[in-house]
Amino acid sequence: MSYFRDSSEWQWLFTHALDWEALLPVFYPAYPTPEGWQNPDEIRSFAAEILEQVSLWCEKKIAPRAPLLDKEGPGKIENGLMLPNELLLSLYREARELELFGMTTARQHGGMELPAAMGMMSFAFIGRACLASSSQLSFYTSMADMLERFCTKEDCQRLIPKILNGELSGSMALTEADSGSDIGSLQTTAVLQPDGTYHVRGSKMFITNAGGGLSFVLARIQGEPEGLSGISLFLVEQFIEGRQNYLVTKHEHKMGMRGSFTCEILFENSLAKLVGEKNQGLSMMFHLMNQSRVGVGAQGLGLMEACLDYVQKYAHERKQFGRQLIDLPLFKRNYDQWQVECDAFRALFIDSLNSFTLYHRLDLKKRNTGELTESEQKIFEEATQSTRQLTPLLKYYGAETALEISKKSIQALGGHGYMLDHSVERWHRDSFGPVVYEGTSQIQALMVLKDLVKDVFKRPADFLSFLLPGPLPALNKTGAEHGQHEFLKLDAQVKKGLSTLVLKTLRPEEFFKLFDSKNWMQKEKLEKLMMHSESICQAMAYLATMKVLAKHYEKDDSRGKLFWDYHRLIHPRLMGILDDWKIW
Repeated sequence: MSYFRDSSEWQWLFTHALDWEALLPVFYPAYPTPEGWQNPDEIRSFAAEILEQVSLWCEKKIAPRAPLLDKEGPGKIENGLMLPNELLLSLYREARELELFGMTTARQHGGMELPAAMGMMSFAFIGRACLASSSQLSFYTSMADMLERFCTKEDCQRLIPKILNGELSGSMALTEADSGSDIGSLQTTAVLQPDGTYHVRGSKMFITNAGGGLSFVLARIQGEPEGLSGISLFLVEQFIEGRQNYLVTKHEHKMGMRGSFTCEILFENSLAKLVGEKNQGLSMMFHLMNQSRVGVGAQGLGLMEACLDYVQKYAHERKQFGRQLIDLPLFKRNYDQWQVECDAFRALFIDSLNSFTLYHRLDLKKRNTGELTESEQKIFEEATQSTRQLTPLLKYYGAETALEISKKSIQALGGHGYMLDHSVERWHRDSFGPVVYEGTSQIQALMVLKDLVKDVFKRPADFLSFLLPGPLPALNKTGAEHGQHEFLKLDAQVKKGLSTLVLKTLRPEEFFKLFDSKNWMQKEKLEKLMMHSESICQAMAYLATMKVLAKHYEKDDSRGKLFWDYHRLIHPRLMGILDDWKIW
């Protein structure tokens, strides 16, 4: 079975949810293309062929190897080096043969320069086959992207071909023993040298693929301000002229994702290059982190698919009370609801890749050339805004739903699910990784709240308009039109409840203070609103998903069933959230 070709959902979304008319012109402004493609149909066919190849590789090679990788681990740490075992080395060789490392990298560096959407869709398939493998592979393509986007031309020409050839990968080094979510408290320092280079001192922990050959490291230049404003980004290579430049000192023993390296790194006057301007490191690292957060959404989707496919097969084979499990009413309802949520999230994920791909492409062009056309600038601004809004929702919703579905999958198998003979226990162990790394679910929720509060004070009239009555009842509306109306009605209801919550929580007590925005930003009141950040994030994720499903329903009547099934699933959840906002 092909994850891609044999899935009607993936096929529909690839054909109809990806906005090919918007995506292809920013990559291929004229035909024939440098690759020789004569028209958009040839490009779409090639993209589908690539996804099919990746899908089959995942099914036939990665998935069968995953249980052994989980059991044996990724390799060992020896003499400060990360030494992958044959299981990982096989993975890397196969990926190189598929040219996976260069799928989205520029042609000038030997890549295929395909839209970022292709890379993320491939990543979902790899995550379905083996979450640990997906994490290890991600630090090839993401390193090439960071070099292209932020580093010198010389470093790109020297390092990217090695990445595409599988000789070099890397890591992003943020976390320290006393600096996790609170990045501003980091202690790693960088000391300027007479020749303009830096020596980095400090240690980092929980670093995926720490010994791949290079690392993008957050550190504070000696004498620069404390907190977030004084953080810079450095490129640190593991070997300089044959000399080991930093040490990998420990491989963590994890509850899940045991097939990936998660390590400590020790920098002892490690030679480093400043990336970009000093004290601007966080914005560059956030590019990589936000790209990774979209990737976590892909991993979550892959986990959901793996669990549900396994449960479905088991439920058709297993009999209880003289019937197949899948035919027992409660089991069937539960399974159908899990499948609906997976299908709905997949639709949200694929739709979000439109804005992500446009942002990804035009941001790189702007950094490399310094300019965009007027139309490109408009597209870029819209795509940037949309990507900013959707990224924490994808990370939160994808990771949390994968965690829940993997737990339910164990229960679906009963006592068998608790045994090591079945993969669902491994997937559940693995599923805790995505809710923690690249910013915990709660950090994503706080990001959503932060943008919401900023938006409230930037556009107060829009905010207050949510307090007005919502859409009138639907009269003589059917099909997609009725679906769109139901979405708008629910959207208005939730935003009215949210507006009431914000107004009730932040509103100054004295009337004369109402008209000064500073009086709405009192720390105690903001902290009270923060208590609701997770339910706000959940509500925004449900609405974003429903909006996408309504759009797809308008395109194709056959998408109506998923829209209404999802509406039935999340409507009571949203009503519960609204009740919670009223109580508190």
